[in-house]
Amino acid sequence: AVNRQIVTELRQHGIYAVGLTDTVPVQGTRKDAIRAVVNGRIRVVRDDYSGSIDSVNASCIWEALTVGRVAVVPPLADSADGLLNIDGDRAAAAVAAELGASDLVILSNVPGLMRDHTDASTVIGEVQGNQIERVMDYAQGRMKRKVLGAQEALTGGVERVIIGDGRTSNPVTNALNGSGTVFRA
Repeated sequence: AVNRQIVTELRQHGIYAVGLTDTVPVQGTRKDAIRAVVNGRIRVVRDDYSGSIDSVNASCIWEALTVGRVAVVPPLADSADGLLNIDGDRAAAAVAAELGASDLVILSNVPGLMRDHTDASTVIGEVQGNQIERVMDYAQGRMKRKVLGAQEALTGGVERVIIGDGRTSNPVTNALNGSGTVFRA
């Protein structure tokens, strides 16, 4: 449903988008168990349909791109066990690397990676690839996955990853113009 909503909104803005729901380009492996916080305590959850990313078959994405369409890729992986939920930021990193993208923009509900997650004035402007382990300590909550996705994208050949504020007007343009945290290989 979210994929369809994104496609609809993009089309309303004049962008011809196509949702890749029938052909999922990401392949993965189901996790036997995951850790989840339940009532403030860490619990092990089994029989969950979460997975890790093994590979990306970019052919269906290229088919859309070559005819001028924007491919909307869901955070799902195809596996021997059926469809799996995967982390969207890490999926974006894997797709960007497989496509040979030079840039990846990851949008968030904060202005970027911050030294103090409660103070927007502490956004870290730029991080070199060899500094990611050091700045990972600043990442809180879901930001850890975004920074991990940035690291995976850079390792996969993406030159620049920007974590930007998705709450602003023109968030992608702002990110590409340097707003947020820029990770460089």
